[in-house]
Amino acid sequence: RTSRRLRPDAHILVATVFDDERSVVNAICAGATGYLVKDSTPAEWVAALEALKQAGKIRYYGVSCDTLDAAYAALKHAGVSSLQVPVNLLSREFLPVLDKAQDAGVGVIARECLANGLLVKELSPEQIRSYCQSDVEAADKAAQIDGHRRKAAESGNPLAQFALRWVCTLDGVSVSLIGVSSL
Repeated sequence: RTSRRLRPDAHILVATVFDDERSVVNAICAGATGYLVKDSTPAEWVAALEALKQAGKIRYYGVSCDTLDAAYAALKHAGVSSLQVPVNLLSREFLPVLDKAQDAGVGVIARECLANGLLVKELSPEQIRSYCQSDVEAADKAAQIDGHRRKAAESGNPLAQFALRWVCTLDGVSVSLIGVSSL
């Protein structure tokens, strides 16, 4: 209601987990001009975003992807302007997407560049384990971190700087996001 009052011309697309009729009616009554349930299909999301674009309400839109399949599917939609994917020294599975995105003229926003803090601070094996789903995965990540820490030291840089430089020099990365809890 506040958004509609402040910007009567705004096109408000509600994205929610609630799919009951009452929630839809309440959103529309509050001024929403569109409504999508978060588990809507990618085609439904793209259609809604394309409608906003055609109405002149947005110029560009991007897609945040957690799986390779989602990234490749997003690249099939001509209207997608950017992809946001996890890219860091410990998570390289999205690297093949960078070339495809670049070929399609789609920008790539690299997120989790510091691996959710794993590449920033000294962590005990127990702390690393809290980021992983298994002991094997934790041991693998710890070994990778140690290897990258050695390479960073050899280059005369802290690991975080080494990790960010690696992401920023990848062909196809347009923007690198880092998340911090304090400066």
